[in-house]
Amino acid sequence: MNKLVKRFISLCLLGVLAFAAAQDGLYAPEPPANSAFVRVANALSSGSAFSSQLGSAGFSELGFGGVSSYQVVPEGSYDFAAAGSSASLSISAGNFYTVAVIDNGSGAHIVLLKDPSNSNMAKSLLVLYNLSGLATTHMKTADGAQAVISDVGSDTLGSIVVNPISVELAAFSDASIAAFPAELERGAAYSLFVMGSAGSPSAYWIPSVTQ
Repeated sequence: MNKLVKRFISLCLLGVLAFAAAQDGLYAPEPPANSAFVRVANALSSGSAFSSQLGSAGFSELGFGGVSSYQVVPEGSYDFAAAGSSASLSISAGNFYTVAVIDNGSGAHIVLLKDPSNSNMAKSLLVLYNLSGLATTHMKTADGAQAVISDVGSDTLGSIVVNPISVELAAFSDASIAAFPAELERGAAYSLFVMGSAGSPSAYWIPSVTQ
């Protein structure tokens, strides 16, 4: 094998490794040993912004609709406070979590949601979060013709693993709340958050990112 061929193969391998590293930076399929991945979501319809801390993980200020990237948090129990509310949170190793700070008209409260993870690198994970005052929300194709995730109750989530495709997805209650063009990639995870009061809900499309 001549030197040019060897160099070409080496460059190709480096490219593959760089691509893999970039993908791991976007969404890691599992957290490090004895730890979990945790992120924070601001669903305060009052519009209040806050920063927060969970153990050694510091989360920068988030405005309404803001969702942080996932950070590594060691397994354990933690006190979490934001926007005048506090809660004791139990974090178990090997899991993904979203800490949602919610005020949908009934006062601010903190909800710890155990998130699904995407272990199938050939598929895309979609998650719908209902952090609003709506009794139920749904994810559908933008034209409303195809249900993707149905009947997600308040302060809960629903999920599905799908083939990676280009599609326009929307959050629905009785009618469409907002639509988002989506380029779904293999091994990636995407979140659709519905927040706000029942009379004025908002929706946010967030690619899930670990750091």
